[in-house]
Amino acid sequence: MKIYCLGLNEQFLAPEDIPIASVRFAFFSAVGTWTDEREPCKACGWHWQALAPPLLVQWERSSTEMGDFSWDGPYGTICGVKTSVAERLTKLGFDCHFSAVDYVKPNKKRRTVPFPYTGPRQLWLQSSPMVDLDMGASGVKLESCCDVCGDMRYTFRYEGIAIHRDQWNGRKIFRISTNGRADTMFVSEEGLRLLEETGFTNVQVRAAGEIVD
Repeated sequence: MKIYCLGLNEQFLAPEDIPIASVRFAFFSAVGTWTDEREPCKACGWHWQALAPPLLVQWERSSTEMGDFSWDGPYGTICGVKTSVAERLTKLGFDCHFSAVDYVKPNKKRRTVPFPYTGPRQLWLQSSPMVDLDMGASGVKLESCCDVCGDMRYTFRYEGIAIHRDQWNGRKIFRISTNGRADTMFVSEEGLRLLEETGFTNVQVRAAGEIVD
């Protein structure tokens, strides 16, 4: 059974290199809210800064058309969804939670969604479950471990992933535990099928790996 990464469905490009004429739906940059749980580690420099609700977004130079899903860039993984989509995902059994999204004024003129934003309200979509992958089969290793703060950093993976069936446990949507705080989400074949059957617009996926026995 295959799994898919939500977002990251194209090659990586800097915002200024994106051919805007080819972008159908509006996308944003996540500009906050950033929180620090404690001071950065003086030994390794690791910080505990993370995004927290409300998710502050700035519409980027893209399109004025809103999709049911919106992303932090056309190839991003931080995701906003319309409230109607959030309600539908919950009914379909996607184990995720939703937080507030607030909008900030773009810092320069650009062809974008008008500000103040008056379109359909959005919510920040985040997957709740964490799943352990097969580190060896997925090419994941412990990259560093700080003796002072205890931070452990693993190889980040969004493709070439192998997950044992007993670790997956039938989840429709999940994150990878060794990816740490990354918002990167994955869906099973069933999850993707349900997303496609709903007809949601701007659902972006790319092949990420397999569930193995």
